[in-house]
Amino acid sequence: MAAPTFFLVLRLLTLGALVASIVVLVTNQFTSLDGTKTSFKDVSTYRFVLATTCGGCLYAVIQIPFAVYYAYKGKRLFKSDFLPNFDFYGDKIVAFVLASGVGAGFMITFELKKTVDASFEGLLNLPGFSAEK
Repeated sequence: MAAPTFFLVLRLLTLGALVASIVVLVTNQFTSLDGTKTSFKDVSTYRFVLATTCGGCLYAVIQIPFAVYYAYKGKRLFKSDFLPNFDFYGDKIVAFVLASGVGAGFMITFELKKTVDASFEGLLNLPGFSAEK
């Protein structure tokens, strides 16, 4: 009986992590030196990351009632092989979609970080500013 409960806990942890990443992505903003604000809406790759995360949340919400039933009763809701196959193939598809979102998010964050670092280096090279004390 421990395995079905463990599956439910994992589904809930997955949903919590996905919701937390949506909150961080939506609320995070960056203000550049010239005063322009940049958020996830301004970068199409971050919108893709948000879409993949929302898809993962939707899949987790669909799976949680089946996991609750499986944890409570100790058996599947349907007697056929539909739910085990749905779990197996659905988890694989969602994992690949989330992995593509993670890869795209890391790539654009790395590129934007290089731009931000270059702008701060330009600021430190202005007369009157010194990095050394």
